[in-house]
Amino acid sequence: MAAASCSVSVSPSSLSLSTSSTLAFSVNNTGSSSILWIRINSPSNNFEITSAEEPGSWALQESDTTHVSYYTEKILPGGSQSFNVIISTGQNNVSQNWSVEASEEFNGGSPFSCGNPTVAIGQVFAISSISVGSITTSGATITWTTNEAASSVIEYGTTTAYGSTATDTNLATSHSVNLTGLSSGTTYNFRIKNINATGATVESGNNAVTTATTSSSGSSTTSTTTITVTKTVEVKDTASPTLSLSTNFKKVYAQAPEIVGKASDASGVARVEYTLDGKNWLPVDSIDKQFGKSVSFSFLPGGLLDGNYPIKIRVTDAAGNVGFSPTYTLVIDRLPPRVGLAMWSVGPLVIEPTILEGMKLKLSLSAVGGPTEIVLCIKYQVLCRESKLSKDEETGLWSGEIKFDKAGEYKITAASVDGADNKTTNNLGTVRVLPAGVLPAEGTVTVYYFEPTGGQFRIWDGRPFDQVNPQSTDASDKYHLMLPAGKYYLEATAPEFRKARTEIFTLDKTTPVNINFDLKKRTWWPWEVESVAWEPAEQAPETGELPTSLPFFALPSDTGELVYSSSLRGVPTVVTFLSSWVPMASEQVTELQKLANNKNYKVVVVFAQQPQSLVEIFKKRGGYSLTMLADADGELLEPLDISSVPTHVFLDRKGKITGVRRGVLNEEELLNELSK
Repeated sequence: MAAASCSVSVSPSSLSLSTSSTLAFSVNNTGSSSILWIRINSPSNNFEITSAEEPGSWALQESDTTHVSYYTEKILPGGSQSFNVIISTGQNNVSQNWSVEASEEFNGGSPFSCGNPTVAIGQVFAISSISVGSITTSGATITWTTNEAASSVIEYGTTTAYGSTATDTNLATSHSVNLTGLSSGTTYNFRIKNINATGATVESGNNAVTTATTSSSGSSTTSTTTITVTKTVEVKDTASPTLSLSTNFKKVYAQAPEIVGKASDASGVARVEYTLDGKNWLPVDSIDKQFGKSVSFSFLPGGLLDGNYPIKIRVTDAAGNVGFSPTYTLVIDRLPPRVGLAMWSVGPLVIEPTILEGMKLKLSLSAVGGPTEIVLCIKYQVLCRESKLSKDEETGLWSGEIKFDKAGEYKITAASVDGADNKTTNNLGTVRVLPAGVLPAEGTVTVYYFEPTGGQFRIWDGRPFDQVNPQSTDASDKYHLMLPAGKYYLEATAPEFRKARTEIFTLDKTTPVNINFDLKKRTWWPWEVESVAWEPAEQAPETGELPTSLPFFALPSDTGELVYSSSLRGVPTVVTFLSSWVPMASEQVTELQKLANNKNYKVVVVFAQQPQSLVEIFKKRGGYSLTMLADADGELLEPLDISSVPTHVFLDRKGKITGVRRGVLNEEELLNELSK
């Protein structure tokens, strides 16, 4: 069996004119994987979908007059499912092909065809009342009727291979074609074909006529023979529709343009769709005449920020055939590329940019301006090591891992380029790399964590934090630990050396641990334990020259009302720059909300490079009441030299900047800064 395949049948296959009927489409899974999505498409406006039933746990995803789609359930390999679609038939006698698609993906991505079952309305295109008259020694006249206007072709000859034709290109329902140049006294086989306006063909079976002999030429030649049609064949339309676009994709646009094009097909254009990701297909905004043989269409892609967008169009005709356009690249360039707030992390631990040598540090950041490439320069002294970031297409975030093999300070910058070849460089600040902890003689360091529930110390489980505990030293007698907030002590052991144990210490945030253990040789007393004083790793100081005040701004709040920088005066104020995508966002806003309840202070949260709609959702979900602003283009980041998240800017009553702090701060820490 194919990995993904299906078949379909429909009942009934013929319907009356101008009536409401139910079509039952039975879909069979003939592949080896489950079907999670079904779409049933009407061939033309002769079949108008009025409603559809939801069998079992299947739910309607989309439903209109031209198609229905189902999801939330599955058809297992070898299984089948019936879908009932209620339709209203038109007033034309037609026989047309529906199309049924399936997908292994919940959202209908990469659909494949199950088939094109035929349903007729009214009488089927057919030939009747065939007769032969005016028989002479050299000719005869064939007459017949069809129930639809059609052109005519008669194939004739002395054998059933025929070999000669007589035609009439006029569209008519009553037909008469003369056969001439025949031999006397000879039997001729003939077959009739008619082609209607839509290209459908009906064909008779084989019939015969014998011409008059010379001796009987004076006899009546008007005798008539009635012959019955023995076979009807409809030619299936297998040609894909064609399309073209008039939009100029070589141009760079400041905002999404209206995409305009044309599509054509002999069976009529049933629908036109487009995709921006190759998976999800959306209907175009307008088609001037649906099911027309030549149509114009247009659509305006919505919600496109700066970036390069692959656009592809597909057209489906009334027979279910599909035609595709090439993939075009739409370049939206309103802003130059600009990176936003950065988050540094070790495993799941979000940290300030201070780490131990030999450890890997992950950088995640947002960006606006549609960068197509972001390359980091990791500068140590005079040397610049480059590292390219990768983009997550679902979240839009850029990220990459950096390993620091040597202690020291590293200046990090990001060079960005967009689809219009605009280039910018942004400063991401300094990463401080501290020496790793040292334990000689191939020893082992074990971390013990105080478990509040049990009230005792246990060996800390480092696996959820992508760390090893207990940890053996490396070839350079070094170990590497980054511990989250909590109460701990460390124990160091090595062959032929006394055990060493630190005093108990408490961390209020994620902190690198690099105690150097100077172990003493073991004496005759095996239980000797050396006590080691706890020395916290030196943290990077807040550096940089502070601007005197905030730059002027007028940013929309979550309600859409503009908030001006001049309004942040009168009482001490904290302006916190944050992004909703960082893990600690809710934790930090909860602490800020506590402070906002104190009327002696103002609290404002600025979401950098995020739209107002997202800020509104974040506020509603958290039930917050403090002021939240959207700096969608990240205009305030560069003037304030803000590169990491969260960053807090503290203002006095006159709006003068008194301090800047980075990292998550609790209510007490925020109050201490505001009181300075």
